[in-house]
Amino acid sequence: MKKQIAAAITLTTMLALPSTVLAADGPEVFKARCSVCHGPDGSGKTPMGKKLGLKDLRSPEVKKQGEKGYVKIISEGRGKMPGLKSKLSAEEITKVAKHALGLK
Repeated sequence: MKKQIAAAITLTTMLALPSTVLAADGPEVFKARCSVCHGPDGSGKTPMGKKLGLKDLRSPEVKKQGEKGYVKIISEGRGKMPGLKSKLSAEEITKVAKHALGLK
C-alpha cells in the first residue's frame, strides 16, 4: 500500500511539473511532442502526417530553412501545427531544431 501511495505521489508530481523539467534534450522532446505527426525519423509517414500532407524533415528542401527557420516554426507553429513557445523553453526549442536538422 505504501508503494502504491508513493507511486501515485510521484506520478502526480511529474504531471504537475512543466515539460521543461521533464524533457531534457532534443530527441526526448521530439519523441514526446513531434513524432506523433512527423514520425520518429522525421519522414512524416504517420497516419496524421499523411493526413496533413507533411513534408519529410530530412529532405534538402526542408533542411534549407536551417536552424533559425526550424526554431521559428517550432516556436510559432505553421499551418495546423501549434507553436510550442508557451510549452517549451527557448533552449528546448533549439535542441529540438538541432535534432530535427540532424535526422537522416
